Amino acid sequence: TRGEGGGAGTSSAADNGADAGGAIFTLNGALALNDVTIDGNQSTGSNGGVVVAQTDPSYPASLTLNNTIISNNGAAECSVQGPNITVSGVGNLVLSNDNCQGVVTTADPQLGPLQLNGGFTPTQAITNTSPAFGAADLETSLTLDQRAFPRPGVDHTGVDIGAFEDCEVFHKFITNPCTSKSNPNLTQLTILISPAGAGTTTPPAGSDNVPFTSLVNLSATPNTGYMFAGWTGNVAAPNSASTYIYLTGPQTITANFNSCGCAIDVSGSVSVTWRLRAKSGQWALRANRHGHQRLRGRHHWPHFAGARRSQRQRRAVQCDRPHRLA
Repeated sequence: TRGEGGGAGTSSAADNGADAGGAIFTLNGALALNDVTIDGNQSTGSNGGVVVAQTDPSYPASLTLNNTIISNNGAAECSVQGPNITVSGVGNLVLSNDNCQGVVTTADPQLGPLQLNGGFTPTQAITNTSPAFGAADLETSLTLDQRAFPRPGVDHTGVDIGAFEDCEVFHKFITNPCTSKSNPNLTQLTILISPAGAGTTTPPAGSDNVPFTSLVNLSATPNTGYMFAGWTGNVAAPNSASTYIYLTGPQTITANFNSCGCAIDVSGSVSVTWRLRAKSGQWALRANRHGHQRLRGRHHWPHFAGARRSQRQRRAVQCDRPHRLA
């Protein structure tokens, strides 16, 4: 975009923006930015972010820049150009600076995409790994972010640079945006297992406080000798081992399991030998299990009755009926 200045009535560079100020261009005036995120703007020249210009020292031009992110707008993305401009600022993140004040970091803010992150207008979120996290000036920061979420967030004592306040509740169940430091609006979720020791759940069994109106994914896994028998409680799909619960108040849910004679696959640890008994025409099965126990069984196949006495065969078999353990 071509930055547009105006008002001076000349053909000077500042008058027409000098192809600069892709986000904001101000000429011979006052500009104040508080808790703003300016990212990814372009100009046909440099200065694709914010440009404050002055062509006449008699105009009281000024820039106040507090707790603002200016990033990824090209070279000199925050630029002050003029002989007598009053400049002040605290708690700012600017990647490529040209005379702006109060810059506390020039590191990449790690902004998310421009999207709805709560509230009524799109924002670019940060996380707690961003250099903007907790790095703003508390005294000059606004009390709410662009989404009307409070500053500071529940998870830290400082405030974040930019228009988005990272406000998350961290616990063993989920990570979820919070709503207030003084009233995080949590509710209790309790997960039980019946009978005890019959299986496991994700999240694990126990009680914890989770954000009100949050959605928690659930799964149940039976231990050996048990099978999943359903959920008790207000879950979305009680008969499915994988489901979820939507929390609008305290909830207690139970993962139920039933005992069963569930078979155990031992095919990888069983060697089987079939030996032909020439006199009887019977094949004798002998299987070594785990190197110690033996499975024995006999099967009669008359068409092998004439086989030679020395005949012996080894076959890998899958037993379709139980055999007595010796």
